[in-house]
Amino acid sequence: MVAEVILKSLNVDDYIDEDPSPEFKKIISSRGFGAKEDKDLFNVKFVKVNNDSPEFHSTYEGIATNLDVSISTLNVIVTRKTLLTLLDFVLVTFTNPDAAPAKPIEGTDASKDMEVENPSQSSDRIRIKVDMESIALILNNDGIRLATLSLTTADVGIFLVGGAMRIGARLGNLSLLDDINQGAAEDSSLRQLISIQGDELADFRYQTFDAKSSEYPGYDAKVYLRSGSLKVNFMEEPFRKIINFLVKFGKMQAIFNAARQAAANQATQMQESTSKMHFDVLIKTPII
Repeated sequence: MVAEVILKSLNVDDYIDEDPSPEFKKIISSRGFGAKEDKDLFNVKFVKVNNDSPEFHSTYEGIATNLDVSISTLNVIVTRKTLLTLLDFVLVTFTNPDAAPAKPIEGTDASKDMEVENPSQSSDRIRIKVDMESIALILNNDGIRLATLSLTTADVGIFLVGGAMRIGARLGNLSLLDDINQGAAEDSSLRQLISIQGDELADFRYQTFDAKSSEYPGYDAKVYLRSGSLKVNFMEEPFRKIINFLVKFGKMQAIFNAARQAAANQATQMQESTSKMHFDVLIKTPII
């Protein structure tokens, strides 16, 4: 079985800011700011393969369920008032800080979930692959385009088999561009505040293990991280303005406290069990 969904474009207009400039009217957009106009924004392909298919092993590597997601350029305008209002709306609407802690449900232990009658279900594998071309965060400082944070070529993969899970992510280029200094070219060192030194920004992997498996390594989860060096071109005035812009987000602290309390009320079941984790982290020093 094959199912495919294509989304041509996406636009979210800002109706919170009373008088935004046309440049900042669309808080989320797949058009403009260097985006490719003729390319689909979102492409999802779902493939379910029968175990008896001749292509089950040769083409799909013995994986029954495959989900491929491709995302092209997405631009997000970061406007303080709009973002804070939307965050507050989401937390008030979809969380209940006064809710009682959730009680653990019997039979939800991970080891019990593995006890299924049909052995073929435990060997069913699911693979999810996400490719993202680029995402840009544009800082709107009261109608002035302050800076653009761009992340390009991100690949994320998720693999599920039985009670184990593996998540891998590779992040390509990261850059912070000064948008106030329009007198210099975009590739000028005077405007490139932060860039990546090397081929990849980060290689991240998170993997969980089944305690009942013969390949159980002695711990329940592993975190792997390799990060390249960030090159920081310290320009006093652009960084001062960016820091002042971020400081004004102090109101978010109260919102995050409410979200943290709501999440804590739902975390009782997770706190009932203890797990062992293995960390393998290597981060190269930044260049300033």
